[in-house]
Amino acid sequence: MINQFYKVLKAILVIAVFISCDRQDDEFAINNSNGFLPESIIHFKKIDLANVEADGVSYSTVSIQINPEANIANEKVGLSTTTGKFVNGRKTDTITVNAYGVGYFTITNEKPERARITATVKSFSIDTIVNFQPALPHDILISADHFVIEPAQTITISASLIRDSFKGKVSDPIKVFYDVTPLTSQPNILIYPNFVMSSQGVSNAIISNPFNLTGDFKVNIKTLSPAKDTLRKSMTFRIQ
Repeated sequence: MINQFYKVLKAILVIAVFISCDRQDDEFAINNSNGFLPESIIHFKKIDLANVEADGVSYSTVSIQINPEANIANEKVGLSTTTGKFVNGRKTDTITVNAYGVGYFTITNEKPERARITATVKSFSIDTIVNFQPALPHDILISADHFVIEPAQTITISASLIRDSFKGKVSDPIKVFYDVTPLTSQPNILIYPNFVMSSQGVSNAIISNPFNLTGDFKVNIKTLSPAKDTLRKSMTFRIQ
């Protein structure tokens, strides 16, 4: 009788252990109806700037939170991005979370693109997006290869697109518009482009004079500023 009792008790214990193990497997199965999502282990806590100027200097700071109950505090988190770079100057990096399970990183970009950032700890990965917008100029500096030319010559106008101090550089290509008008009563038949895209922060427009006009002319240059208003600059030159 006693032996029979112990046999039944042993069978009950085996079944209980089996159910417990099976339940534990369910709990740690990703996306299982009885399990958990990766976000319960790791998630993006805060993104201070979701939209950043792509000037190579401006940056977004992102914080990551690892669940303290996951028993992986002080764990290393792998980072990767589709565009831009982390503080190490690369598209991949590794950070270590603190005792509270929080880690931080920054990302910059010189291209106006959308960066998809992936953070991985153990076998769990999560994604987020940081948008890098065109870095537009705060000012225009105008120069020319000549200010007085002969009718048969051409003149090259250069518009250097400048950003404020500590604001990096413009994100080429930026569209710069040109308009040339005579300052005397004569036809406006000089040949020049309506706009030229910038390269390395400079837009160059060549003005030619196929009809051998003479006189004074004004070059008007404009482009868009970060405030989304119009930057305007002008200069004059003479054909004689």
